[in-house]
Amino acid sequence: MRVLIILILFSGCINQQEELLELMDKGNSSLAINNYNEAIQSYTEALELHDNYLSALNNRGVAYQKKREYELADTDYSRAIQIDNTYFDAYFNRALLAMDFHQYYKAQEDLDYLSSSHPDSVKVYFSLGLVHTHLRNYREATRYFDLAIRLEPDNPELYVNSGTLHYYRKSYDLAKNDLDIALSIDPLSHEALNALAMVHISIGKKILAMEYINKAIKLNPDNPHYLNNRGFVYIMMDNLELGELDVDLSIRRDDKNSWAFRNKGIIALLREDFETAELFFLKAAKMDDFTAEVYYYLGETYRAQNNTKACEMYKKSANQMESKGIESFNSHCL
Repeated sequence: MRVLIILILFSGCINQQEELLELMDKGNSSLAINNYNEAIQSYTEALELHDNYLSALNNRGVAYQKKREYELADTDYSRAIQIDNTYFDAYFNRALLAMDFHQYYKAQEDLDYLSSSHPDSVKVYFSLGLVHTHLRNYREATRYFDLAIRLEPDNPELYVNSGTLHYYRKSYDLAKNDLDIALSIDPLSHEALNALAMVHISIGKKILAMEYINKAIKLNPDNPHYLNNRGFVYIMMDNLELGELDVDLSIRRDDKNSWAFRNKGIIALLREDFETAELFFLKAAKMDDFTAEVYYYLGETYRAQNNTKACEMYKKSANQMESKGIESFNSHCL
């Protein structure tokens, strides 16, 4: 009799394990085709059979994140980590979620743990490079991108981001060098072409910038960031009408890009519509104060109206080591 009971229990465990695997397969298949509701349902059913099933928690978190149900995603990732405080996927996904909300110190905490427990992870070093870039810790960002490149020297994406970092630092020769390496590895890297466009517009080579951004858009015509950047190139070429068309289309495709709203502000500023310019610049700064030169342009907007807040904005720009902000603060506020 005892043997019979053991066999029945053992058989029950096998059946439950098979059901869990079927539910996970179903959930993963749904997730792969962006059917997030069905994926969540399958993972939830799996968790009803086994409430500490780590893969189900992590993958349901991914599905919630894709649905923009961010609190539920964070809850699932955190619960998985509570169950197993060494679980790589949940730490990494929680860090990416924090980055999406510009919670860079929170993301850094999770990624620092992973860099110590997984010292050969390219994606951890890459993500830490992005985090420190947004925190303006450029030396640390460079170090992490270099670590990633050392592990994967043939990965063009790593050179694109290292080049973009040099662009932020206004080290344009270093930026072009990294981006040229990216293109030598992958001549169809639209990311590298887009970044090269931004480098060339910054050094005044407007026609070359337009050539690069058009190549990027030809390779990836639906990318809202590339459209916004072409809009910026048009603005710098004094073609506000075409610039506005691109920027508006970019916003319709992605209304979370603070740089596009900054560009809307620049257009309004150049048209001397100062009230509208102020609204767009404030919106961009609220969305992400990493947005380049947004405080400088706010300073320009206020100075055009003889508003004493101009110097406050120039100082914020100067504190971010932006040359235009530094020059304007020195010229108008000292």
